[in-house]
This record gives sequence, C-alpha cells and structure tokens, in this order.
Amino acid sequence: MRKSEYPKDIKTIGRQFRRARLDKQLSLLDVTKRAGIGEGYLSKIENDKAIPSYTIAIKIANVLNVGFRLRCKYCNGEFIYKNI
Repeated sequence: MRKSEYPKDIKTIGRQFRRARLDKQLSLLDVTKRAGIGEGYLSKIENDKAIPSYTIAIKIANVLNVGFRLRCKYCNGEFIYKNI
C-alpha cells in the first residue's frame, strides 16, 4: 500500500486507524507525537505488520477520536476484529 493510499477494506485495526488519520488529514508524525509512540511503529500498525497493545491502541484511538471499543475487543492476549 502506498503512503497516501486510502484503505478500501478496513477489517483490521491498522486500516481503521489509517482511514481515520487520512480522513482527518493528519500525518503519521502528527498522530505519533500526540500518542507518544514512534512513527515507524504506527506505520507498521497501519500496514498490518504489527498489532498494538491495548494501551497503545487506545492512545491512537483517542488521538484520532474514533470509537475503538465498538470495533474490536481484546481477548486472550489478541485483538478480535469485527467487520464495520
């Protein structure tokens, strides 16, 4: 996926975050500064190469002002995603 590509399929939390970030016209740097995480880490999350901890996911969701808890749940150490 290219940097500016808007995700059409948003089944994963990474794609949900990317879509919300692009909708709000925020850069990776904007979000990572506010969430207190690394830019590379957010990029990996958005590209489904890393799964954030629950705490980090909540921080990102708060920065992006998305209803994170409505879209996934944390169970037995893993995120379980729902289709939106």
